[in-house]
Amino acid sequence: MGFDCAKCGACCKLFNPFTGLGRCPQLTADGLCSIYDERPDICRVDEMAKRSGVPIDEYYKMAELSCVALKEAVEVAA
Repeated sequence: MGFDCAKCGACCKLFNPFTGLGRCPQLTADGLCSIYDERPDICRVDEMAKRSGVPIDEYYKMAELSCVALKEAVEVAA
């Protein structure tokens, strides 16, 4: 099991890992990350899962729920 990112950009539209507020400046017009290979840990689900201390399967479930809520918040089709 893993986290299957839809690459919709919903999380990047609501959270800026550099300031904590608003749209990430690294989000491109096509909704992808311009610094994907060098993105901060907060943008890496697997890295954050390790740091959380929560069992990995449980963390992925929480990430999925968060993803759904973020998509609803920015009205991105699921």
